[in-house]
Amino acid sequence: MQQHRRQWRRASSRVGHRYARLVDPSIVPERVEVSEGAEVVINWEDGTVSTYSASQLRAACQCAECREPFGQKKIEEVLAGPEPVTITATKLVGGYAVNFVFSPDGHSTGIFSFPALYALGHPPEEP
Repeated sequence: MQQHRRQWRRASSRVGHRYARLVDPSIVPERVEVSEGAEVVINWEDGTVSTYSASQLRAACQCAECREPFGQKKIEEVLAGPEPVTITATKLVGGYAVNFVFSPDGHSTGIFSFPALYALGHPPEEP
């Protein structure tokens, strides 16, 4: 896990400088940690911390497969199934996003951009 943490720190520093015009630096993670496959904790450069359950991330996947009606049905079945949803692998995608591999269905095609993850963890306040 220590190597994983170093990778995220290096990636976040590259993103903050190289893509400053495209990505607000406050939307760049300082650290991403998967806790026992059950949840993801992200420390953002603006000092906030977001915690996501594996089920929440699986339900929020916006890949082409998951946006189709069949994909939506599959998500519902996985979330309602007897086995818990867990994250079995995580990888950085091009310095702008994260890819998760989920169990029990093995889904691995979703790419979660940093702004999308930030928005998921910071819903707009209702008036």
